[in-house]
Amino acid sequence: MDPPLFFPSSLFRCSEDDDGEDASEGGPAPGGQSQQDSEEPTAFVERRHAFPGGMELLIQEFSFHQLNANLLWPGTFAFCEWLLQHQMFFEGQRILELGRYTWGDPFPVCNPDWDIIIASDILLYVKQYPNLIKTLCFLLGFYSPKDNTAGPGTSKLARNVTISGKNIHLRWPVLLMSWRRRIGKEDEALFFNGCADAGLLVEHLGSRVYCISLQKSSIKYHRT
Repeated sequence: MDPPLFFPSSLFRCSEDDDGEDASEGGPAPGGQSQQDSEEPTAFVERRHAFPGGMELLIQEFSFHQLNANLLWPGTFAFCEWLLQHQMFFEGQRILELGRYTWGDPFPVCNPDWDIIIASDILLYVKQYPNLIKTLCFLLGFYSPKDNTAGPGTSKLARNVTISGKNIHLRWPVLLMSWRRRIGKEDEALFFNGCADAGLLVEHLGSRVYCISLQKSSIKYHRT
């Protein structure tokens, strides 16, 4: 596995002087107290986060750390709330989260059988859009259905669901991506136009959640 050239978390170092920015759309979620000297590279805060259904999680968030999770952004919680509101959609499905991870060649999973890929706020680095789109094409195309009798276009791999009042025809696998950060419309268009050029179908489900899948003519499922 090739190590990353840099850790994206290094771009988001925070200090006590950043408190005024925490309430903005792009800042970290509010709440919590520092547990260590803020000058130490492993300094963290413990924040309690409430989720729908009465769930509350206590999460250690690092201002900068190469191994552990870093600060959680408001978009993360908006996406979590959306996922919980539509949890029936995910029952019985295998889910892959696209996060801060790198891999080499070959891909570390021999028999990929995920049905849904999820990701939150992954469009920060415009120069990496071509690589990101290439990764999405690979993850969506390199797919081995759990039921080997299933094929493209069959009911085993497709279903109609109602999301935010819209009737959506989904074909496994799909990427559900929440995009809450704000960048220039021209930069944002580079990603979505690039998806279309690569044979990916993008559908807005509301609340800035997007469903991305392979167009029917592009479907090629991996068989073992």
